[in-house]
Amino acid sequence: MFAAIQNEKIIYCQSNELLCEAYARGFQSIDELREWEAGLPQDNRGCPVLPEAPFRIQRLEGALLEEYQALEREGYRAGEIRFVDVPPATPDSEDSEEIADEFEASDTGRDSNTAPGALSDSGAPHRRLVPDETALERRRLRQVWDGVRVRRNELLDQSDKYMMPDYPIDDVTREAWRGYREALRNLTQNAKDPATVEWPRPPS
Repeated sequence: MFAAIQNEKIIYCQSNELLCEAYARGFQSIDELREWEAGLPQDNRGCPVLPEAPFRIQRLEGALLEEYQALEREGYRAGEIRFVDVPPATPDSEDSEEIADEFEASDTGRDSNTAPGALSDSGAPHRRLVPDETALERRRLRQVWDGVRVRRNELLDQSDKYMMPDYPIDDVTREAWRGYREALRNLTQNAKDPATVEWPRPPS
């Protein structure tokens, strides 16, 4: 798996390295990337001189790939995942020992060319993948909004009976219930923040 990384955030992730680069540069296919490269100036070896990109391409493997796939299963996607540095394990830190054990169990190497995310003998910080802070906030808001919608749907279900033509209420009361139900349906459209939702009061 290959990732295009900008400001330590994964912006694209693809199984094909060239396709990952194509998407990161704004193209829709490898063919479009090749056509663009063909129009660029060439060096003395006949290779296109690529303008510097604001991203880098990195292979995700071992522990990093496992972390990326785990975050994907939780619902996070490229654009919501970033790299962080984790301090090396120390005898006084149980958490860092667990992190070290995790990376030791991975299949990444341990020499000077070790990929980011692997455990190194030098005691340098490890690299890990975590949800971006803004993604965590969006996820929290989605969960709160989901709770609002569940409650809204429950109230609509409970008031269905008042819309039945044979339910024993007068027309004025029925219209009041109709307005209440309309306010419930518009609840998520009118509120900007789930914490400030104003629930309509049912007719008395």
